[in-house]
Amino acid sequence: MAFSVEEIIDRHVERLHEDREPDGYWHPSSLSNCLRQAVYELRGTEITNPRDARSRRILRVGHMFHQFVQDAIASDPAVVEFYPEIKLHSERLRVIGSSDGLQSLARIVEDGYEVWEVVEFKTINSLSFRYKDLPKPAHKIQAATYMKLLREDGGTVLGESPKVIPPLGDKLTRARLVYLSKDDLKLEEHVVLWTPAKDEEILSRIAVLEEHRVAGTLPRRLPMVSDKKTGQEKRDYLCGYCQYEDRCWKGDPD
Repeated sequence: MAFSVEEIIDRHVERLHEDREPDGYWHPSSLSNCLRQAVYELRGTEITNPRDARSRRILRVGHMFHQFVQDAIASDPAVVEFYPEIKLHSERLRVIGSSDGLQSLARIVEDGYEVWEVVEFKTINSLSFRYKDLPKPAHKIQAATYMKLLREDGGTVLGESPKVIPPLGDKLTRARLVYLSKDDLKLEEHVVLWTPAKDEEILSRIAVLEEHRVAGTLPRRLPMVSDKKTGQEKRDYLCGYCQYEDRCWKGDPD
């Protein structure tokens, strides 16, 4: 049998990969992107555009970078407390998810003064920094969803000794989006502040999704966008990452 490192890596990535099974809940990552894709995921719709081996490798490297940054933050003396991978669950909103991290930058408990910050990492291609369009609107909604859940419902830090984080309320008013290039390790950070308007947008999105869940219908597709170079209309860039692209554009009506 011919020896192939590529095949060995792909088999290793396949062993590590875990598909997210339909659980009847909305997830912050899908809630903030295409709402039609969120409904497909909730229903366990058959995937028409599975990720290829290269895409799976890229995702696995992204997980490795996340672990690297989490370890760096956890060990730095400037950070009072840091919890990686916070599990979030809101039964009333039908939302569950997992935040990359929650950190305390100032904590003086005896005076009642605490400052908490959600941390979310995004590994991207170095070319993405050239467009000067960070942070992405969907990422800001995702970060705001984490803040809403932690402010109102709290979370759980899993591990050998699980720790319950009570609802943080106004102790948590910001999130930090950290973009990290997989190519040259360039970094870009953006702080997203909690606002009532962001809360309302999240509730509005959930309301639309719930209407379609109950009615058995689908939200509209993402609208076409104009190509900056040619001026011609094309699909939104998010469609190229969607595992239901063919089902959406070639199977289901708008």
